[in-house]
Amino acid sequence: MFPNSLSAKRRPARNAVSVTSSFACFSIGALVPLLPYLLGATLLWPALVSTGLLAFIGLATFLPEDRKQSGVPFDFLGFGMLSVAVGALQLMLDRGPSQDWFDSREICIEAVLALCGLYLFGAQTLTAKHPFFPREVLRDRNFMACTTIIFCMMLLLYSTNAMLPSFMQNLLGYSAEQSGQVSMFRGLGAMFAFTLAPTLARVLGPRPTVCLGLAFTCLGLWQMAHFDLSMTATNIKISGALQGLGLALMSNPLAVLSYVTINPALRTEAAVFSNVVRSLGASVGIASLQAALLVQSATAHDRLAAQITPSDPVIRWSAPGVFNAGGLEQLNAEVTRQGSMIAYDTVFAWMCVGSVVLVPLLIILRPARRSPATTVEAVDVPEG
Repeated sequence: MFPNSLSAKRRPARNAVSVTSSFACFSIGALVPLLPYLLGATLLWPALVSTGLLAFIGLATFLPEDRKQSGVPFDFLGFGMLSVAVGALQLMLDRGPSQDWFDSREICIEAVLALCGLYLFGAQTLTAKHPFFPREVLRDRNFMACTTIIFCMMLLLYSTNAMLPSFMQNLLGYSAEQSGQVSMFRGLGAMFAFTLAPTLARVLGPRPTVCLGLAFTCLGLWQMAHFDLSMTATNIKISGALQGLGLALMSNPLAVLSYVTINPALRTEAAVFSNVVRSLGASVGIASLQAALLVQSATAHDRLAAQITPSDPVIRWSAPGVFNAGGLEQLNAEVTRQGSMIAYDTVFAWMCVGSVVLVPLLIILRPARRSPATTVEAVDVPEG
């Protein structure tokens, strides 16, 4: 993500503020579900197109031009194999749920292409003189630990953005407008925490701030693991706000800690690698958790249906007409609804446990060295 590489060009004392500003602007995207309600269908697309044009004009006007890296050849093979691996993986994850995963020949072919592309990209990175991603980036302990945490954050947290709207609309009966209004509180929590994160990082330190954000995230997921079909929107708003707080408190220190030990000349490549990993984490998380949701829903449906028998006197007394044609259809719909609720709670509980597992990674993070302010502009890129 380019704000990270841009913030690395500033003085270290201003890194946290710079990264916070970029992430705060990014968190405004969580308010997008409200745009159809505020602007209406007629003004929505013109507003989005105008915003994109303004962003492009601003970048073209104010973004400083990087100096060309003369003498460093572009690794076309590494870039091509990475493109094949990422493209095949994204296609596999997108088409998997509708094609019954590995029972489909298409999914198997895409999986083989992804594995072959990843293998060839790894071999090229380890053996080439000038690989697409410099090997020095992958040897940095801080950067790889932060990238792993960010990958897990995307895998665990951003998948809830895809799961909650379907949960609210299919199980709770919310409209698209109502689900968008409820989801807004996640963005509000993130916007508030992004303004608070630099102060907490200076007072508590980066690692305690990340740990605090992880605690908020676990608390939000723990509350989501106790959702039920009779709850109000307040529970979803509170859990969303807690996740927004946790995500923002983790993102700011991690974005700074990722680059404090990286060679300044390699920070742009490191930012590109981090962005690729972040995108893959979100894709893998959404696809894997949706697959787990389908499996858990079917399992819960079978277990609940096994408890309903015509010979049960309680059922025959409480619902005498349930075993006729119309009653069985309604009974199956309710069992499916209850099984889906159990599946959502199970998946949210797994996500909470997965967030706790990230805590040991915080131990190997090193804080920034207290050294005189330097700038990256003065560093020359080594030639091949």
